[in-house]
Amino acid sequence: MRGARRNGPPAAALSCIVPSTEGVSAVPYALVTGPRGFRRSEAMRELAGRLAGAGVSLGGFLQRPRGPDGSAIELVRASTGEAIPLAAPAPAQAKAGEVAACSFAFDPATFARAARWLEEDASRARVLLLDGFGKLELGGGGHRPAVVRALALGRSVCVLSVRDEHLVYALEDLALGEPVAALDAREGAGACLRFADEVARAAAALAG
Repeated sequence: MRGARRNGPPAAALSCIVPSTEGVSAVPYALVTGPRGFRRSEAMRELAGRLAGAGVSLGGFLQRPRGPDGSAIELVRASTGEAIPLAAPAPAQAKAGEVAACSFAFDPATFARAARWLEEDASRARVLLLDGFGKLELGGGGHRPAVVRALALGRSVCVLSVRDEHLVYALEDLALGEPVAALDAREGAGACLRFADEVARAAAALAG
């Protein structure tokens, strides 16, 4: 697996995982890992720009800060740039219909919209960007149903964004084996460029 830090979280976590022969373990996927915060999403957006510039068709969704102080989060459709609110800092008690996790209150309607985006994008996109898979998803909610569906289709290379401390649990939960490429978001531009090249090659190979 080229492009991963030799001593970073991806390699350390992957060494603890025995590739599964069940579920979706055989599908091609790539990993972006990193600490809590927006660095993983920044790396995902940089990856999207590099892949789009190389002519790779994209689908899925990205996260970016929202609001005057950047404390809220919006979800951006990778194929069109459409943006919708995803989460805001959670009050002491979440409002009716909201889902609270990791100090944020999430809008369930946004997860449903993201699932529709994936269904629509999966038929034509060579790469699906899935930013991200965290505490909500590990509990069975959030983007989990859409991520499982995208991986099971096996039509595109799925790029999954996961926090360091959630990585082992996410790989086990999704029954994933070895990724085609991995990037630690703390690495520099050169690592991201190599990662983008590996993802593009994997997408081309999958397309045949």
